Amino acid sequence: MTPLSEDPIVMISPNPLNFPQVLLNQSLTRNMSIMNGGGGTAAISSVTLSGSPSSVS
Repeated sequence: MTPLSEDPIVMISPNPLNFPQVLLNQSLTRNMSIMNGGGGTAAISSVTLSGSPSSVS
């Protein structure tokens, strides 16, 4: 695969990643893929979620 750029390009699928309303004490899992479409090295140093409560595992 030919890189889209010499620099890293972070691509996320699906984008946006939406969650429906989840009832209290229930959980919902969504999967996503993170890919570097560029030629440079990509690094993810943090993940931020909005809404409360929420978590990443």
